[in-house]
Amino acid sequence: MKCSICMGLFAVGVLLIALASLAGAQGPGAQGPVGSQAALGTAASASLSTSFTYQGELRTTSGPVSGTCDFQFSLWDALNGGAQVGSMQAVNGVSVVNGRFAAQLDFGSSAFSGDARWLQIAVQCSGDTAFTSLAPRQPLTPAPYALYSPRSAWSGLSGVPAGFADNVDNDTTYAAGAGLNLAGNQFSVNTTTIQARVSGPCGAGSAIRIVNANGSVTCEPVSGGGAFWSLTGNAGTMPGAHFLGTTDNISLTLIVSGTPALRLVPDPTAPSVIGGHVSNTVMGGVIGAVIGGGGEKDYPNRVTDHYSTVGGGRGNQAGDGDGYPGSRPFSTVSGGVYNIASGNVATVGGGAFNTASNNFATIGGGKGNIASGLFAAISGGYSNTVSGRCSAVSGGNNNMVTATYAFIGGGMTNTITSEYAVIGGGSINRASGDYVTIGGGYSNIVTATYATIGGGYSNTVSGMYATVGGGGQNTASDWYATVGGGKRNIASGYRSTIGGGEDNLASGFEAFVGGGDSNTASGSWATVPGGHDNIASGDLSFAAGYRAQANHQGAFVWGDSTEADIASTKENQFVIRASNGVSLSVNAGNTTAIDVGERYRDNAIVAWAKIQGGAVAGTADFGVASVQHVTGSGVYTITLDVSAFGTNHLIPIATAEVDSPPVGAANVRIVSINQIGQDQFVVYINNGNWALVDNDFVFMVTAR
Repeated sequence: MKCSICMGLFAVGVLLIALASLAGAQGPGAQGPVGSQAALGTAASASLSTSFTYQGELRTTSGPVSGTCDFQFSLWDALNGGAQVGSMQAVNGVSVVNGRFAAQLDFGSSAFSGDARWLQIAVQCSGDTAFTSLAPRQPLTPAPYALYSPRSAWSGLSGVPAGFADNVDNDTTYAAGAGLNLAGNQFSVNTTTIQARVSGPCGAGSAIRIVNANGSVTCEPVSGGGAFWSLTGNAGTMPGAHFLGTTDNISLTLIVSGTPALRLVPDPTAPSVIGGHVSNTVMGGVIGAVIGGGGEKDYPNRVTDHYSTVGGGRGNQAGDGDGYPGSRPFSTVSGGVYNIASGNVATVGGGAFNTASNNFATIGGGKGNIASGLFAAISGGYSNTVSGRCSAVSGGNNNMVTATYAFIGGGMTNTITSEYAVIGGGSINRASGDYVTIGGGYSNIVTATYATIGGGYSNTVSGMYATVGGGGQNTASDWYATVGGGKRNIASGYRSTIGGGEDNLASGFEAFVGGGDSNTASGSWATVPGGHDNIASGDLSFAAGYRAQANHQGAFVWGDSTEADIASTKENQFVIRASNGVSLSVNAGNTTAIDVGERYRDNAIVAWAKIQGGAVAGTADFGVASVQHVTGSGVYTITLDVSAFGTNHLIPIATAEVDSPPVGAANVRIVSINQIGQDQFVVYINNGNWALVDNDFVFMVTAR
């Protein structure tokens, strides 16, 4: 134990002369944490004895000692080296309170023969493994030498009057001097000249006004102020002239119920204030420090650097404690337990086991958080770490930022190792690329610069400027690649995009998969809007539906639900598999200009049929509502499912069917058509003699 001690020496033995002087011995000059303390001493007369009382103040480098200690005292005839005088005095179980202690010593009458003596002290307190010798030895001043006077022989004195050489006072003639009365051979005090001992006190609320010659007092009530502070307050004080405090370099201590509660430590630059438990400590040499309160015997609050503050709590420390009070000034711990603000202008608001160890680092609260980066900040939470410059964690658990200008909003076990990165929350997310963002989710990883994951789980972005919006197990691995969401989608092409779905792949340059399942766009600018098991491997190709394969440049392939592949066979090909046909659902209308190759429902084939000669309905037809016919009449009235824009917009065409080339007029068939409505027309069949006859025929109708 490294100690410093301030000692006072007081004689309690018999003093032969009333004017024997008392002197205090000052111990080693080590500065304690709370400033210098006065060495206080008192002397009391007692019956003849060789013992005396030694009082001192014991400190460690952390401040005054409080506890139980054992002491060893030995007397020496020199400051250094020399010979021990008498035996060692062991005084055990000494109570030390706020550094103060007292011990009764007795080295015997022979120890003090008129020569100089020094006291050697060793101490061992609770928790120490051995005694520690204090240096230097303390010189003993005249008070103990009063023990030598009553034992010295006349022969040991100098200047003895001749009349006393025989040890007999032969002159018995006395005269009373000033202030004395003599009656016979008995002197008494003349109280008219010498003030008698004060014999009476004043009651509560009164003060002594006059001390009478006989020792009695005249009292008067205390009213208003004076050279004291009244329990009921003072009036008439003058700022700058009147004050409560001290005028020397001694700390002022306010004690409550016998326990020090507030200490004001002087310093010409800025005094320090120490409140709370007596074990709270401001390191020696520190100026302008404040400990508001709190602390316990074994868990004191400490301030080790200039102008630092501990508001309260226990076991807290403001400053780095390196022994240089100016190395980390202006640090603050507001409260809590076991918090440390060891950086310059560092702050811990509260909580437990938090450490702000770099300059301007801040921790709001929580538990076990560490802000070790310059300007680092942790709002709260548990076991969060910020070691990057100007980086922050808002809260959560076990989050870590090691890079500069990075931020984690919360969550658990998220990690940022790159500059300017952001993780909003979630769990086990990792950002290792500069300027990246992970909004949240679980186990997402961004390793490229300027990349983003919005959320979801187990998503990975390794391409610069790439994005995964959410979902699970998605990957954007090339520059500017994007996956909106879904599951197990991979956008590995430059500027490729997958909107969502599952198990889709966009590996071509600027390729696109809108969604669906197990689709692949591997050609440059290839597109799969959705569906299942579609492949667009040709550049600028398009595949949609089911099992469509656009394998050639510019190919467009659409497959229906048929369980088979449908593939392109050449470049710039349009391929459709529609098992139930293709329907055009839009009409061109009456005024639309139609270019060659354009198709609308109203300029396509809208009906066709094969009509047997005697039938009233087609044996095979499309778009036919009804067929009206009277057997043998050769006349057929046909009504369609659709109506043309007008009568003139319905264009029917019909032809008679013959089994062999006609021979003779009777076998010739002539077909005529009469358009009678927007959805109706009449077919007439004549032979070569112009007679109406029944006959098989076919017709086709286009309309607009």
